Amino acid sequence: MEPNPLTSDGYEKLSKELFLLMNKNRMEVAKEIESARENGSLDENDEYKCAKEKQERLENKIIRLNEYLSASQIIKGSDIIKNGSVVFGSRVRIMDCDTEEEKIFKIVGVLESNVSEGQISYQSPLARSLMGKLAGEDVEVEVPSGVKYWDILEVLYD
Repeated sequence: MEPNPLTSDGYEKLSKELFLLMNKNRMEVAKEIESARENGSLDENDEYKCAKEKQERLENKIIRLNEYLSASQIIKGSDIIKNGSVVFGSRVRIMDCDTEEEKIFKIVGVLESNVSEGQISYQSPLARSLMGKLAGEDVEVEVPSGVKYWDILEVLYD
């Protein structure tokens, strides 16, 4: 199994989320189940069934997140080879060739990606097109509406 690359910040954030799921959310769901049990027969108790389904989703999420973190490789800023090219963990300032709109994205792991926070997964089409490229190069990215062209303006390392 190939490790899941994660930034240090991403690992910390996902670890905190796992801790909350296991400690706070589990207790909340257990209380919901206990409360629903007090409402009569479990066979016809929709509140109980809903709480049990919520518990199952929570446990599945805990398992998935725990497995993901266990198979992760933390990439620290000091691990990044700073040769001017776009790599995992770097930030890249790009310009949309059609609109001239500039954006800055950090290339991160799958579960830590959040486009609205400027973090894109290294597996996304845009990140795959950017990886290994230098400032001054152009990239083209297949998107559902066709092909999009970007200029790489700057590669930054934290």
